[in-house]
Amino acid sequence: MIPVNATDEQIQALRYERFYHPHPRVQKKMEVVFLRASGLSVAEVCRLAGVSPNTYRAYRRDFQQGGIDGLKRFDCTGTVSDLDAHADAIIASLVERPVRTLAHARQRIIELTGIDRSNEQVRQFLRRNGFKPLKVGSMPAKADTQAQADFKKKA
Repeated sequence: MIPVNATDEQIQALRYERFYHPHPRVQKKMEVVFLRASGLSVAEVCRLAGVSPNTYRAYRRDFQQGGIDGLKRFDCTGTVSDLDAHADAIIASLVERPVRTLAHARQRIIELTGIDRSNEQVRQFLRRNGFKPLKVGSMPAKADTQAQADFKKKA
């Protein structure tokens, strides 16, 4: 395998960043490259760091192409929901006329946007945009409010 050729300054930066960089994945990248630059074999590095040889090769390639900054780059983004493009219209509609269930929210979203998503995806979208499920209480059908007020005064 191709060895990692690192200067003394780079080794010092790797030694520091493998513990003090704010992102744990970048710390692992720094650890892997530091161990290999310290003279350990690829098999030992993979065993100690808990990475596969393919992962080691990807980290080595990042280091060779961009140095320490190449290891710090972390290009991992999540997927973007199609509902996010219509978020303003959906939220305005749900605030104007609240719904009682996820099924009703899902139906309203289908009517507004034409996008059909599962109840779980609708729930996650609503939670991301500040909605939360509310617990409802029951009110007795034949409550005597005057008797309750008199009871509160006496008790």
